[in-house]
Amino acid sequence: MAIVTLTTDYGTRDPYLAALKGSLLKNLPGVQIVDISNHITAFDTMEAAFVLEEAFPHFPDETIHLIGVDPLGSNSSHSFAVKMDGHFFLGPQNDILPLLCSGKTHQAVLISPEVVPYPTEGKAFQALHRLTKAIPILAETRELTALGEEIEIKPKAWGVPAYVGNTLRGEILHIDRFGNGITNIKKEYFLEVKGNRAFEIFLRKTNTKRIVSSYGDEPIGDFFALFSNSGRLEIGIRNENGAKMLGLSRHDHISIEFIG
Repeated sequence: MAIVTLTTDYGTRDPYLAALKGSLLKNLPGVQIVDISNHITAFDTMEAAFVLEEAFPHFPDETIHLIGVDPLGSNSSHSFAVKMDGHFFLGPQNDILPLLCSGKTHQAVLISPEVVPYPTEGKAFQALHRLTKAIPILAETRELTALGEEIEIKPKAWGVPAYVGNTLRGEILHIDRFGNGITNIKKEYFLEVKGNRAFEIFLRKTNTKRIVSSYGDEPIGDFFALFSNSGRLEIGIRNENGAKMLGLSRHDHISIEFIG
């Protein structure tokens, strides 16, 4: 049985999500549909890419991940399919797939209109009108080239931390529902730069000299820093909404100063 995940900005109030699921069930009876998130901020490609990147490795190999976030709307009629890390991804032409492909080996195809025709009712909502028709082909063949010709997708960087003068500077990529900020500083890079030196993390007027291994390692109400399951530095306030208390937003800068 094919597993198809959904990452969309459709929400649950309007008919769009139900229509998408209905089309999947009609085109691929018996499909197992799993919602990753249908509450991505409208048109926010970075948020969609981040949420999907964090979630997809926990699914079985050959899971098909359908992306329904498209700020370009009907201005682009192109849709792509990508195979990466044993998973399949289908989405419109925007920044999401290039962000997901950053730093990873991947194969990509442009979905051919000869295989999956453009809809007569318009080019908007490609996830509904084209990709739900491409998925049965992919589920049967497990071959990207069944959907079209191979192309090159140029990866898009998330933003690379800067290390200058004993200071590592990064930024917040995502704020989760608990108010924790997840940054672009990866554990491997932090350890490489740190060596045997002590350090201090600064964010706004808050600072800490340690990185804990779990949220419970700091007292309730205290600022914490830890590496998330995906290896990104995460900051917040235990059992409080750190983003509200500290006034954090995406793209805010965080600094780590090394001593010695």
